[in-house]
Amino acid sequence: MTDLLHCSELSKTYQDGESQVDVLKSVDFSISAGEMVAIVGASGSGKSTLLHILGGLEKPSKGSLSFNGQDMTTWSSDKLSSWRNSNLGFVYQFHHLLPEFSALENVAMPRLIAGENPKAAKQAAEALLKRVGLEHRLSHRPAQLSGGERQRVAIARAFVNNPDIVLADEPTGNLDGEAAASIYQLMLELNKEKGTAFIVVTHDNTLAEQLHRVERLVGGTLNGKQLRDDTLISASSTTGIALGCAVLIAALSMMNGFQNVLQNRLLSVVPHVEYSAVEGELKNWQLISKIAKEHPDVVAAAPGINSTVMVQTNTSFHGIQLKGIDPSYENRVSDLSSYVSDEDWQRWTSEGGILLGAGIAEKLNVQIGDSLSILFPEKSARGFQSPKRKRLEVTGLFEFGGEIDHLNAYVSLSTAMDELSIADGVTSVRLALNDVFKAPTVAQEIGNQLPELVYLNDWTRTHGHLYRDIELVRSVVYLVLVLVMAVACFNIVSTLVMT
Repeated sequence: MTDLLHCSELSKTYQDGESQVDVLKSVDFSISAGEMVAIVGASGSGKSTLLHILGGLEKPSKGSLSFNGQDMTTWSSDKLSSWRNSNLGFVYQFHHLLPEFSALENVAMPRLIAGENPKAAKQAAEALLKRVGLEHRLSHRPAQLSGGERQRVAIARAFVNNPDIVLADEPTGNLDGEAAASIYQLMLELNKEKGTAFIVVTHDNTLAEQLHRVERLVGGTLNGKQLRDDTLISASSTTGIALGCAVLIAALSMMNGFQNVLQNRLLSVVPHVEYSAVEGELKNWQLISKIAKEHPDVVAAAPGINSTVMVQTNTSFHGIQLKGIDPSYENRVSDLSSYVSDEDWQRWTSEGGILLGAGIAEKLNVQIGDSLSILFPEKSARGFQSPKRKRLEVTGLFEFGGEIDHLNAYVSLSTAMDELSIADGVTSVRLALNDVFKAPTVAQEIGNQLPELVYLNDWTRTHGHLYRDIELVRSVVYLVLVLVMAVACFNIVSTLVMT
């Protein structure tokens, strides 16, 4: 059987200052039509990088990549974009649904972007949503859906153009056990019904074991042997026990360091608490801010406008999270200006335009002074409507160093209000707290006093997985430390008794 997708001797190297980082090393991989393959491995082993290369989102440093026998490494960017739209479907850990649109509109969006008739696109999307069990959620927006329902919408969107292959990157990473199991079952059923091939990157062994084949990525190589050092501590090995205790103490110190970075760096630009409009705008945002600032744990409050917009470059589209902010308020609730050069910040605050994440700028190959074509969602009671197009000059870049650089962009609050047709309200009010770890409690206490219905969110819901992972590792380290000390005590007691 001819391979549907095949790569040989695939390597990927990144430049880090004067050194090189080899993420993938001579990887050989293939998948046939209708096959389901899991790629597993430790965090940072290169799984997502491999998936991006197989999906034509990144180019390999070395090696060959082919689809149905055609060499993809010679294809132009336009041909790769066309191939992805026609032959691939993508499902990510974060659903990346457009919050302003219903489930039906989100699923139809790839066909609409491809220029298909809105009625036909809507019919195809409706059929897929019925197939994934969401016929009763067609008009619901992402905020009105559960985590499992959002991921089902994302899967339906991946299938709307009848792809040959679906690439799934941790598709159940944010779901509980029951929701994850239903997503597994849905993927298996769609594979049988449509004959679609799946390449699934996952940490979930339960999912991996249900697929046709499992590939393990170790040290940048598929199916590498993972070396384990399961040394048993001898009853008389006091040196081994001392070394084990030292390593565990060092691990605890590292976990505490990670927690400090989480609190002092990541949460310096992420809202500690955020109240968002359920429908439309927060007309009484000044009153909401006043009530919030009366709480003893609240440092400051700031209005904002959040929207997902499309950026058009040549023949491709890229989705970004656009945030409308007022710089005078923003400096009270975040340290965003600390990650922007003084010159860029002054230019942006005085001239307007768009403040772009460094990761987005690199991906779009733009720099300060360039103009971008932004497609703003257009409000309409008629449902499907062409977005509003606006050209904005890139007047500044921010470099936080991480996922935020690749997702967020900022415009002034007034620009966001004008382009999104918001008269005198905002879509959210964001709070900064004295103690970030009280965020869930503070959010609930203030929320109970607000004069209008809002969506309540805090950082433990949007980025809390990082803190929970640290706490889990710390708990495991504590447990192992106790066990090591117990073994040491047993050795001492045994020696005393025997002597």
